[in-house]
Formats: sequence, structure tokens, C-alpha cells
Amino acid sequence: MKNKLKSFFTEHWKYMAVSTACKLNLFDHLQEPKSAQQLAQQ
Repeated sequence: MKNKLKSFFTEHWKYMAVSTACKLNLFDHLQEPKSAQQLAQQ
């Protein structure tokens, strides 16, 4: 049961990370290597 609960929350956070990246069009900006500062400026 403990592993199922841990997995549930882990999968939720993975979903939230990908969802946020999509909303910010992050994947469009990763066509070429950039630093975190460059991504933040864009």
C-alpha cells in the first residue's frame, strides 16, 4: 500500500511538471541548448 501511495504522488508531480512545461511552451524553446538564465529571459 505504501508503494502505491508513493507512486500515486510521484506520478502526479510528473504530470504537473510536464503540464507546466507545456503551458510555458518550454519545449519550443529547447530546440537548441540554452542555460536556465536564457530560458528564463525568453
